[in-house]
Amino acid sequence: MKRLTTRVVVITVGLALFFAAGTGAAWAYWTATASGNGGASGDSFPGSGAAKPSVSVAGTTVTLSFNRVTTTGSRAASAYAITRYDSAGSNPQVVASPSCSIGATVTCAINGVPLGTWRYSYQPQLGAWLGTESALSDQSFVGATKLVFTSAPVSGTASSRASIGPITVQQRDASGAAIVATSSVPVALSSSSTGSAIFNTTLNATSNASVSIPAGSSSVDFYYGDTKAASPTITASASGLTSAAQQESIGSGAASVFAVSATASATAGAQFAISVTAQDALGNTAAYSGSHTVTVTTTDGASPDGTSPTVPSTLNFTNGLATGSVTLFNASSSRTVTVIEGGISGTSGSIGVIPGSAAKLAWTGTPTSSPGSLSATCFYSCTATGIGKSGTYKATVSVTDAWGNIVSDLGSGHTVTGSLDNGGTVTFSGTNGGTLPATGPATTTLLTATTPGNNGWSTTTLTVSLSPYASARAVLNK
Repeated sequence: MKRLTTRVVVITVGLALFFAAGTGAAWAYWTATASGNGGASGDSFPGSGAAKPSVSVAGTTVTLSFNRVTTTGSRAASAYAITRYDSAGSNPQVVASPSCSIGATVTCAINGVPLGTWRYSYQPQLGAWLGTESALSDQSFVGATKLVFTSAPVSGTASSRASIGPITVQQRDASGAAIVATSSVPVALSSSSTGSAIFNTTLNATSNASVSIPAGSSSVDFYYGDTKAASPTITASASGLTSAAQQESIGSGAASVFAVSATASATAGAQFAISVTAQDALGNTAAYSGSHTVTVTTTDGASPDGTSPTVPSTLNFTNGLATGSVTLFNASSSRTVTVIEGGISGTSGSIGVIPGSAAKLAWTGTPTSSPGSLSATCFYSCTATGIGKSGTYKATVSVTDAWGNIVSDLGSGHTVTGSLDNGGTVTFSGTNGGTLPATGPATTTLLTATTPGNNGWSTTTLTVSLSPYASARAVLNK
């Protein structure tokens, strides 16, 4: 009798069986194994959806992470189907060809994700069979979230042109990946400068222009100009994006002008300081140092007694700043000081110079001799020649400071007296004699000195006095 050969036939029949078990569900399959009398075994994925995946975004690549799914028979899923939903969990789209790495933890990278807010799920797969879809992930945003400056901080010279750059600003997502704009992204640029800032995409432009990241690019280049030498912070802003800020360095240009400042009020004969700042054409303090020979002039001129102003001939600059001392002697309501070095110059504002303290009597009011002539200088002292017998010398008398500026407002009780030492008469016009006014300029009425009418003299000296001030004299030669 021929022996029957034992044959083992394994037949795998996949059945998509849905089991209701409470609220869960499972995709199941089973195998039938014939050996002798034969047998059968079954297996299935978990009956409820797996936990939601975690999601990370870098640029337009989204990566899902979740734990590996196994069947009840400890068989690991061989693949995973990924589905993308909109932010509301609607409009599912099966992701074609995700790049998945399967281990104890599964990671699936999805490249070229459209910009927007998405949610994701996964379904385990074993052979041709799919398990239950997982819970949906949290929302993940694919797109730009911020602006950044990708170029290093810039430095340059203060200018009224957009002369510094290029400076590059780029839009990026939260992970720092560049995001290509699908449409133009207007970028608002500003500066913390107290000067005038210029932003333009054209080098050396003289006015501001709009700046935008163009569609198809993640960044835009622009140029910057600023009239103020400082360390301003520029800021780039765009709707819906976190702004970018960067500190730049703006230096001054070459010195082209002096800014001269001085006191608004000075006293004749009293020294005061002037401050001189070397500035560029835009008013920034220039890098200007060392000892410089300068010409300093004033509109003051000599005082009534002929004393000229004292001014410095050199100035020592440190970081564009210098100080000097000036003394003016001619009282006036408006004087200025000008500093010159080559083609660089500057003039102060108006300086009011008031008289110093009362010190002397002086001949004022254009003295005259009749007949005869007067010496060239006729102020504190005077000489008349050829005045003759009964000749007249006429002048007013004023109280002045040490440099001949007439003082004012002496108050009441001040009377000037006059005398001739060799005969003759001295009179003052008016009824007050030589009494000075209490307010206003301290000047007498007209004095008239008449020489003797005889032949017994050749010279007589006229003296006017008022204590405690120095007297004025006039020598009258017959």
